[in-house]
Amino acid sequence: MLLSVRFVRDLVILGGTCSILSAAEMCVRILDETGLPLARASVTATDLRSAQSSTRLTDASSVICWASPEGVYAIEASKLGFLSVRYQPIRVYANQKVMFTMRLPVTEAGEGGMGIGSDADVRGTVADANRAIKSGKVCLTLFNSRAPAACTFSDDFGEFLLSVPKGIYELTITASGYKDWSKQLDLVSAGLHVERIVMETRE
Repeated sequence: MLLSVRFVRDLVILGGTCSILSAAEMCVRILDETGLPLARASVTATDLRSAQSSTRLTDASSVICWASPEGVYAIEASKLGFLSVRYQPIRVYANQKVMFTMRLPVTEAGEGGMGIGSDADVRGTVADANRAIKSGKVCLTLFNSRAPAACTFSDDFGEFLLSVPKGIYELTITASGYKDWSKQLDLVSAGLHVERIVMETRE
């Protein structure tokens, strides 16, 4: 897995400084295999004790920083057209700053493509009756598990792509102004699974 980790006391990342907090602070930078920054990549940090997760998008410099309670976490990064990368659990302590650099390999179809990874891939579109829904949060949760296995956000065209190990999952989608949507997916075979989701507006 292409991953590098640095522990620092005063962290400056690409012209921005992460403020010093009493909680643990994690910063993640997402790059492609050539080292180019990936803006709007989805990064999910899951507390392995409480199973609570937080998902954010990297900024234009491909970095996202957030404060988290002391604990043990799993970090996963994903972006449309790239294979998801999950980092094995890491323990962080109060007043500690941790920076991850994660590199996402492109799918077999090439950069920005919709190729098929080695596991089960779910590609889909999110829309209402009239238009695509962008920035909808899309998650796959393994059956009988509390923490999502992978999350991402739909792009400007309502499209998303997630790669997960084979299994039975619940696909959930949430978007501001719309009713939550969910469906069980049987992903016991590797390959590409396509979903077209139409969401209803919230009254």
